[in-house]
Amino acid sequence: EAGALEPLVKILCSLGAEEKSQAAQTLGILAEGNTDNQKAIVEAGALEPLVKMMCSLDADEKSQAAQTLGILVANDEIGLLIVLAGAVEPLVQLLSTGDAKGKIVAQIALSTLDSGLVAPLGRLLITGDPNGKMLAEVALRYLLSSDNKNRVSSLGVEAVEPFVQVLSDAGSEGKSLAAEVLGRLVVEHHDHWVSIVRSGAVTPL
Repeated sequence: EAGALEPLVKILCSLGAEEKSQAAQTLGILAEGNTDNQKAIVEAGALEPLVKMMCSLDADEKSQAAQTLGILVANDEIGLLIVLAGAVEPLVQLLSTGDAKGKIVAQIALSTLDSGLVAPLGRLLITGDPNGKMLAEVALRYLLSSDNKNRVSSLGVEAVEPFVQVLSDAGSEGKSLAAEVLGRLVVEHHDHWVSIVRSGAVTPL
């Protein structure tokens, strides 16, 4: 199976919408429930062309790419890479403007984004390059949206530290986002208040 990945990824970069959709579908089948194949698909360079497919004018091409990304994002190690590939914004767009299938698969993919990504995304606000910081902000703002309230309220104390550091190190926009995350944690999970105070967030806030 692994030997078939490279030709499939090359097809994703071709011009034919039907061929690209079929290749994306095959990659999704290979990725389903198979961690080794999921990692191999990412290593073969599939994420970038899959994200680009979601910007296509062809509805089936967009929905098939979203469906395959939804399978891959369930892998915690790959979820952050998918965010960094720029997938969140086109998935949100597909959720609003796609056809019936596109909306369903976009919702599934976005709902699979785990709260466990919040702390790594917070660290990206500090350590990432400008594009990485921007993509982290897009994903965090989606996870902070009203539809995702339970994801943030269920965060563990390990999510606190990177956002405290952002308050001290990041630019004004990053600070605003960090304050929003910490504020949500305090309001919806009172047990985090002690952790936030001990970590030094009160002074920069």
